[in-house]
Amino acid sequence: MEAELLDSRATRLDDGVVAVALFGGFAFDVPWLLILVAISTALGAVFGLQGAPVVRGYHAFLASRVGPPGTLVDPAEWRFTATIEAVGLAVAAMLVLAGPTAIGWGLALIVAVASALDVTTGISVGAWAYRRWGKR
Repeated sequence: MEAELLDSRATRLDDGVVAVALFGGFAFDVPWLLILVAISTALGAVFGLQGAPVVRGYHAFLASRVGPPGTLVDPAEWRFTATIEAVGLAVAAMLVLAGPTAIGWGLALIVAVASALDVTTGISVGAWAYRRWGKR
């Protein structure tokens, strides 16, 4: 699954879940949501598409029902984006748990805004960074 191109709807769903969970966790002061999203994102970063719970769920339950994909995403770009998100969210979770919660949530909200940007416009900050620095 890693070598072929990925349906952009799966990556947008993943980013949507990240954005909604992080915004909700911040608004309702639920730090375990930040930790849960950090773990989910880290699974995708470490194990690729096979480890990403939301992407796997999309392919298991929705892909066959929504028709052929309109746009495709390079899995390497998606994994690079997931790695950046996972690192940012891991640092944010540690800060929230250690005490400087404003800084931790600020970092988490940066990830949430980047995810929301991808969901709403298709502009992926991680894909841009991959094309600029990650592809070697």
